[in-house]
Amino acid sequence: MIRLQNIEDPYDWDEPKSAYQWCLHCERAYKSGEHRMIHGLRMCPYLGCDGDTVIDGWDWDKFRVSLPQYPEIPELGVKYSMYPTDYPVLTKGAEKILVFLLSEIGRGRFDPEKEKTLCNYKEVHEALGFPRLATQWKGSLSVQGLHHLDLWTRTHQLPAIAGLVVRPTKPRRPEACYFKTHKVTEAQEEWWRAQVREAIALDWSRWLPGK
Repeated sequence: MIRLQNIEDPYDWDEPKSAYQWCLHCERAYKSGEHRMIHGLRMCPYLGCDGDTVIDGWDWDKFRVSLPQYPEIPELGVKYSMYPTDYPVLTKGAEKILVFLLSEIGRGRFDPEKEKTLCNYKEVHEALGFPRLATQWKGSLSVQGLHHLDLWTRTHQLPAIAGLVVRPTKPRRPEACYFKTHKVTEAQEEWWRAQVREAIALDWSRWLPGK
């Protein structure tokens, strides 16, 4: 027997949950507590979906942290892809990284021909006071906004300013994911240098938070 239920979650979570959950399997949102009871398992309330609300149901507010273009209150039945093709809005972490890089541009720090003048992952991470979420600094900075900044510049066809953040040792270049995001290879060094020059020269004022 299949029943649509809307009950309080019996699990005692340490953090408060939002009023909605997002299903990893069908990528649709539903009200927290709703589910279909099938063979003793609480399944996604959408017919035909085989997602489990305990394992595959993600808190909507946490899901939106890296995808702020999605609404605070989701539309039921609408698919919200984990990997959208556009990133029109910056996350808070990506905003902080952008503002930091622009402040360094403003004080004339960077020289595209001198890699030692560029930032490294640990420096930016510590300057912004981010908690360490990965073993390597580049991974932790990436998940807290650097990768999203890359996707955002790609969406708006802006210079790939994340290229100002590089490895601390030779070769002082961005990590492979930077090039992959922009669909170029690591061998295309001049493309990267051109992006750095354009990022330094561009007037970013209209793109600053609050503009």
